[in-house]
Amino acid sequence: MRIISVSGSSKETGKSSLATYLVSGLKRAGGLKVSVHDRPDPGGPLEVDPTVLSRPDTDTGKLLGAGAEKVVWLRSTPETLVEDLPRALEHFPEDLPILVEGNTVTHHIRPLLAAFMMSIPQERFKPSAHTALETADVVLLSWGEAFGGYDCWEMERELKRLGVKKVLVYRDAQGRKRAFRKTLVMAARELGGNHLKQEIPKEVLEAVEESSLEGRITCTRAHEIAAELEVEVRLVGEAADLQKIKIVECELGCF
Repeated sequence: MRIISVSGSSKETGKSSLATYLVSGLKRAGGLKVSVHDRPDPGGPLEVDPTVLSRPDTDTGKLLGAGAEKVVWLRSTPETLVEDLPRALEHFPEDLPILVEGNTVTHHIRPLLAAFMMSIPQERFKPSAHTALETADVVLLSWGEAFGGYDCWEMERELKRLGVKKVLVYRDAQGRKRAFRKTLVMAARELGGNHLKQEIPKEVLEAVEESSLEGRITCTRAHEIAAELEVEVRLVGEAADLQKIKIVECELGCF
């Protein structure tokens, strides 16, 4: 199964917002919400009833509203999660990419991309967040008052020392939008092919590929492509990301 996971440092960090954004931006996706508690849920570990899952203002309802073809809510315990998880995944078609939201579950799956939302320093993480961070490929770092006294660049270096491949720092709504979009493109790339609902034009993809050398393209050439094709520079950057082509010699921070 092709899985994209979303986890976070705390309850209000925005992982549900990222999960629904990713579902809404992919051509097809299912959603698995994983909640882990100390005691078993009286109703059983699996919730698949659409009338329950579609309730407004719930994470599952937001996933359905974003366009998820199938949503399952897994309510498990630390002791039974390893047994309950396969039963939850059985409800999804084999060819459907699955967006898995939850922290504890990250050590029981092998996602193509693991995204982690971080809005507080590590010493204030809830316990399950430390486990989730260990598996993260990309961290979306919301830099705000909670990080008073910390150095942003040192924080980014520390995360990369932990094994994080990409750190996307944002400070406002516009920056968050860019970080979400970049994560979406990364997810589509790992799924293979162009899985974006809003596809990148073929001519942009081809121009970036043809201009690349050993998986790299210069920032200057990326700007030239944007001008030649009369498209946004952002779109050229996304075409590079989608094809795992690195933009180098960048001085303006556009990518």
